[in-house]
Amino acid sequence: MASVTGDPVLIAGYPAEFVGGSAARNSLHASTVFSNVKQLLTFTEDIVDVISVSGTALAQSGSSGGAFVNLYGSLVGLIVTTSIGDTTATRDLHAITPSHIQRSLLRHIGLSISAFLSSDESALKRGFLKDRDMLSKLLSDAIAARRN
Repeated sequence: MASVTGDPVLIAGYPAEFVGGSAARNSLHASTVFSNVKQLLTFTEDIVDVISVSGTALAQSGSSGGAFVNLYGSLVGLIVTTSIGDTTATRDLHAITPSHIQRSLLRHIGLSISAFLSSDESALKRGFLKDRDMLSKLLSDAIAARRN
């Protein structure tokens, strides 16, 4: 796990922001770069939730879902966002940590990453659709109540 500022990471993704629609669909290639951890961020706990690097060519749209890998070959983050800047050199690239994903899955659906990945897809879909319908009704009711 990348645990301190300055740790080296290999970053891999499919940056597509500057190649255009047709090229992104037909000839996009994986890119990799080495960088160093700039910041370790947390949302609410004293655990690293987000790893940030800066000034990398992968700090552009299309890289989301790409990997941050440490020197030991372990996945330490999945790219989720980049900051705004005129060039990739002025942007920060952010990856969410597997430990944050694990805690979120456990908290929200009661499954670990491995249980989620090995679970019955149709049962997950039924649960999602049930939750979606319930949340949609709550939202509709709240909008209707506000109008009255």
